[in-house]
Amino acid sequence: MTEFVRPPNPQETQNHLLALQEEVNNWTGGLDAGKSVSLGAADIQLYRSAKIKFSNPLANLEPLTPTLFEQVGIQLSPLHAEQMRHRFDFYHMTLSVQMRPEPGTYFRALGCQLNFGMDAAGEPIVVSIFPDEQWQEVYKFGGSLQLNLDGNLGFEVGIEGLDTAVAQSTLPAHLQSKLINKNEMNSFIQIPAFAYSRGRFNIAAYGPDGSECYWYLDNDEISQTLTAQFTIVFKVPKGSKAISLKGVAWAEPDMNKLTANFRHVITRFQNSLRDLFSGANKGAREFAVTVGETWDEIGLPTAVSPPSEPTPQPAADEIETAPLNFLPRASQMGKLLTQWFSEADLRTLCLDIGYDYENLPGRSKPEYAQELALLTLRENTFDKLRDYCQQKRPHVDWNV
Repeated sequence: MTEFVRPPNPQETQNHLLALQEEVNNWTGGLDAGKSVSLGAADIQLYRSAKIKFSNPLANLEPLTPTLFEQVGIQLSPLHAEQMRHRFDFYHMTLSVQMRPEPGTYFRALGCQLNFGMDAAGEPIVVSIFPDEQWQEVYKFGGSLQLNLDGNLGFEVGIEGLDTAVAQSTLPAHLQSKLINKNEMNSFIQIPAFAYSRGRFNIAAYGPDGSECYWYLDNDEISQTLTAQFTIVFKVPKGSKAISLKGVAWAEPDMNKLTANFRHVITRFQNSLRDLFSGANKGAREFAVTVGETWDEIGLPTAVSPPSEPTPQPAADEIETAPLNFLPRASQMGKLLTQWFSEADLRTLCLDIGYDYENLPGRSKPEYAQELALLTLRENTFDKLRDYCQQKRPHVDWNV
């Protein structure tokens, strides 16, 4: 069973990596053919340059209502139906943690902790999370999956191209009824599809009935995942307008590979630094690439209800014309993005301006690029996208 690992402090891990680099160079600098920076110190610099980042919490935050479940043919449990109507507003959020490893860096575990809060009385209460320990067996199939909320606000999982009979025969009994072929899903609450690499994932997680969520994914090739997605269903007192959120995410290095060029001098380190290599994880947590984020006020979206009376139509001179220009502008911008940015660069671009590349509609790079442009036009962040592109590719005319 995977153990819970306390989240590291982002500033402390940065300080530890810097101190380690200086100490390694002090003891090995003269051993590497006169180089000013030793091989071991150069290895550590790669880890210091690696990044980890959260997506924008607003990118995939949606309300859950009794009407929504009725529309897709899912019967809510009496408890949740009563709470939705009279006591709480329910939401689901998918938050991504995106890794940007440097070539030559290797990571073996990824952790994430989220703390929900409110300015007003009361606090958000987590109802369910994905993934948790019970789903680690599903990860061995590899591919992408679609989440479906059931009437108890738990999760069913649809896997694309899955031979359901074969897969179910390898799973514990309590999961067999929750795993179906994605193509056979008749209805689902729209939650962004998950993508993950095949392999052995050990998962430690908690969250329901409190205001804190935690995940720890232990996998020898976690670096290949690049983007880890976490879904939370939570509730707040009815009428709440906003929540706050604090997050810490960290990627733990493979210590055998990190120390390959300097492990022979670790015993010479200062005691305070040498002691960091003790313990079960041999220093992986202390030298993790870490990020901390705080969102003080996240506005909660409201469910859109059909109007009870016909909505008056605006006069011709009152009609906002900007949306009519969205598609051609998005098409032009999409073509430029496709031409001048690689897919890896587009992922980085999305991350830097607050979007999640994995959750954009589409099946190919050109489609993703156009959808990103369209999304920024709708959310009035197109200028931010254009300014970013102008900074990264100044030789290109981005005035579309």
